[in-house]
Amino acid sequence: MRPGDFTQIVAIIRYEFSDIAINVGDTVRLTATATSTTAGTALVENLTTGLSASQALSGENSLEELKAGWYILPQDDSIDFGTITFEDARATFSSGTVGPLDATVLDQSYATVSTTSDSVIVKYGSDLEIKPLNR
Repeated sequence: MRPGDFTQIVAIIRYEFSDIAINVGDTVRLTATATSTTAGTALVENLTTGLSASQALSGENSLEELKAGWYILPQDDSIDFGTITFEDARATFSSGTVGPLDATVLDQSYATVSTTSDSVIVKYGSDLEIKPLNR
C-alpha cells in the first residue's frame, strides 16, 4: 500500500430491536457504547414515543475503539427513504470528541450527504457512506 491508501475491514453483526416501533417522522437516538475491547451495548430510544430498547453486543474480534462512522445501509437501494438526519452526531474517544464535519464521504449511488460540525444529513439520490474518522 502507498501512503494515503487505506483498507477497511468491517464486521457487521445485525441486531434486531423487535420491542420498539419506529415510524416515519419519529426522532430516534442511538447510543453505542464499548464496555470493553470485545463487548458493548446499543441503546435505541424513540424520542417521539418515549419507548426504548437495549441490546448487549459482543464478538470475538477486538474493537479498535479508534473510529466512528454514521451509516445508512438500506436493504434495497432503489427504495426512496427520503431524508435521514443524524443530529448531535459525535464520537467520544479517550483523546477527545469528534464530529462529522471533517469526515470523508464515500461515494454511493443512492444518496447525497452533507455534514456540519454536529450533524449528518442523508438524502435519497446519490453518494452515501461516511468514512469513519480516525483518532
